[in-house]
Amino acid sequence: MSQLRRGRIPILGLVLAGLSLWSLRLLALFDAALVPGWLPVVVGQLVFTLVYSLLLRAFAASLRPGQEPLISVIARSVRGKLPPDIERYTRAVTILWTVLFAILLVASFALLIAAPAPLWSQFVTWISLALVVLTLAVEYVVRRIRLRHHPRDRLRDLGKVLRMTMAAASK
Repeated sequence: MSQLRRGRIPILGLVLAGLSLWSLRLLALFDAALVPGWLPVVVGQLVFTLVYSLLLRAFAASLRPGQEPLISVIARSVRGKLPPDIERYTRAVTILWTVLFAILLVASFALLIAAPAPLWSQFVTWISLALVVLTLAVEYVVRRIRLRHHPRDRLRDLGKVLRMTMAAASK
């Protein structure tokens, strides 16, 4: 059974978010004593790092031996048994997302250290999100071409699966 189904990843996310909020409270206490204006940068980096680290962890952990790739879990929930070509494709897409989240995290840290603050801010607020949306769009087009001989999934089915997954994770 995957970690997503067992609810470990959502629980880990809640724990890390709680710890982050607690540490932000401590940082806020020291903000006045240190350089004014640094807190938004720290908070922005912490939130960005938390979100993308959790996504990276979820996708990467599902690629371990004996685990089912995360995109395969979602596809199997929608379609049932997956043909071998869809299994290969969903594994490749899971790898794609893992690499993308790793690149975004490394780029964010590199920009935070080496680039002007406005460039880093643009990256974490909209450039990274635009790259995620662009990846979704390109993957959709590639999927339509590579898997054209399979029936198309309906967005309504995916929504149903996501609701069921969230309900199972909250138990």
